[in-house]
Amino acid sequence: MNVRFAENHIRFRLLPEEPAALLTGRNLTCSAQLDSNRRISISLRMRHGHANSIKISGEMSALIFEINSETAEALAALGPAKEGISLAVGATRVQFDVDLKAARRR
Repeated sequence: MNVRFAENHIRFRLLPEEPAALLTGRNLTCSAQLDSNRRISISLRMRHGHANSIKISGEMSALIFEINSETAEALAALGPAKEGISLAVGATRVQFDVDLKAARRR
């Protein structure tokens, strides 16, 4: 999993096998550089239920993104593609896609 931050946009790029791992209850983790002085730990996990497509919690050094089972299933069904699933959290867009280039290399 790779995560990139931009103004009002967060993009998750998952490896082809990672959506299925989410469906089995596995947490996906990575770290990302926010600026020259700060790294952040990021976890992505599935939560059961269909209320709210995404929930974000944590603090500035560690964020937890939880997607509902419906979103995780849609991501797994989508497979590698240029355009993934985009969700709104206030004014911020959170995008999830499965890495097309990684799928081609396998």
